[in-house]
Amino acid sequence: MEIKKIYKLSGIVVWAGLCLVPMAAHADIMVTVSCGSISASGSGFGGSGLGGGPSGTVTCLGLSSLSSATLNYSTSVSGAMPGTTGGPFPVSIPFAADMFFTPTGPSGVTWPNTGPAVSPSLLTVVVPGSNTDTAMAGVTDANFSSGFNVGVSTDIFDGSATSMTGAVSVTYDSLLASLGLAPAVTASCGSVTGSGLFGGPSGTVTCPAYTPPSYTTSSLMLKSVTVNDSTSVTGAMPGTTGGQFPASIPFAADMFFTATGSNGVTWSGNSVIPNQSVVGVSGSDTQTATAGVTVANFSSGFNVGIFTDVFDGSANSMTGAVSVTYDFGPAAAAVPEPSSMPLLLSGLFVLFTAEAIRKRHRRAVA
Repeated sequence: MEIKKIYKLSGIVVWAGLCLVPMAAHADIMVTVSCGSISASGSGFGGSGLGGGPSGTVTCLGLSSLSSATLNYSTSVSGAMPGTTGGPFPVSIPFAADMFFTPTGPSGVTWPNTGPAVSPSLLTVVVPGSNTDTAMAGVTDANFSSGFNVGVSTDIFDGSATSMTGAVSVTYDSLLASLGLAPAVTASCGSVTGSGLFGGPSGTVTCPAYTPPSYTTSSLMLKSVTVNDSTSVTGAMPGTTGGQFPASIPFAADMFFTATGSNGVTWSGNSVIPNQSVVGVSGSDTQTATAGVTVANFSSGFNVGIFTDVFDGSANSMTGAVSVTYDFGPAAAAVPEPSSMPLLLSGLFVLFTAEAIRKRHRRAVA
């Protein structure tokens, strides 16, 4: 009876020790996405510093910003009946139909050219069947801030059906959703149903606007945000000193990258990338957010300004490119309890002692 009590006590002590041992920390989740680039020819003015290269602004994707929009089409049929060839010797022909889906918005959005010239965004789906349509350009929060329509029509080649349905839904993806840090947003746009006797169902459904997701994972936090700047040049040509005895001066230029958002965020400063090179040589630098690094502050996109100063020479083309890296890590590292290991070792010691006593007791009885 005493041995059983010792076993039970040792088990409790071991369990307590294990509970105090911290769990393994989450591995960091990092994602780098392009913010775009600006290209232009570059020409200096004898060291006057008047620019002459790429200049403009690129926009980096926010964590909740819309990164892709996909339409999901599905068709179904019930009570399908075959047709016949007609004539004195009619032959049965299996039911056959196509349903056509045509997104007509939003403004500024381009869908794949899968249809005829008169309706390039039309996508054909065999009945029954399914297919998807992903927006190719114009995928921004602003463009999808309001709903848009998808036209549905049907062409029955052979036979008829009691009922046919074309259904549409839209899946909005963001960085948070693609990283598994927020739920994916899939919303129904509705469906069109009709009999398959005289051409099949036809009509329009309306897809809802994009609603940015909220950050839902408490075990990870946004640790850092880094803007990656890079420059490249092609066709660099030297300049000259001018005057009666002109001398060749190597091509020389600087490109400046300035992060201008998000609200509440402080950056490490303007990144100056010297680019004194010939064809194919490029430079790179980074800007790091030093304050305000929160999911809320980086929920929306932010801008990076690009300005170029060509000191000497010229180039056929110069490019400034920007990407952003978001790094998520453990929200709070667990602090190991100093008593966890002693408890664990004590429990194991009691367990082994109890086993030794039990074996001696058996030998004594024998």
